[in-house]
Amino acid sequence: MRRALLITPLLLFPSCVTTGENLQLNQLEGKVQVLEIKDRELQKEVDKLKNENSELRQEVAKLRVLIDNLNKEVGELKSQTVNLKGELKNQKTQTERKIEELDTELSEKVKEIKSQVGNLRKEISQLKESYSELERDNSEIREEIGKIKERISKVEERLNSLRIPSVRIEKVKPSKK
Repeated sequence: MRRALLITPLLLFPSCVTTGENLQLNQLEGKVQVLEIKDRELQKEVDKLKNENSELRQEVAKLRVLIDNLNKEVGELKSQTVNLKGELKNQKTQTERKIEELDTELSEKVKEIKSQVGNLRKEISQLKESYSELERDNSEIREEIGKIKERISKVEERLNSLRIPSVRIEKVKPSKK
């Protein structure tokens, strides 16, 4: 675009070439016009750059505010992270302590139950022995009752064979031991 602006004044003044001074004057006027055009173009570019600079400064200011806000949020998040880590550590410690307590309690209960099971087994063994003894005693008593009944039967038979009418025989109940 600058080249077009430089050529334009030269095309506008072709009829002014009459004398040497006119020619120099025309050339100088052309150069001044070109410089004025360049100056306007440069001024437009400077204005454009000033606007861009102003916009960039505003954007930088906004970005600084944003960065400050983000830094505050990061600080808050770091603080929360530290607090949460502390809480998690406390909860972990409490949980581990509770697990140890429950483990100890469970171990004690298991020992107690094993002890009770051992005692119950001994008691069952003793009861089995007592039951076996009672069964033997009961068998012996039944045998003895059977023998006594047999003797009573024999005595009754003998008495019946004697035929004594006045004697009455009652059945005798065996005594319990």
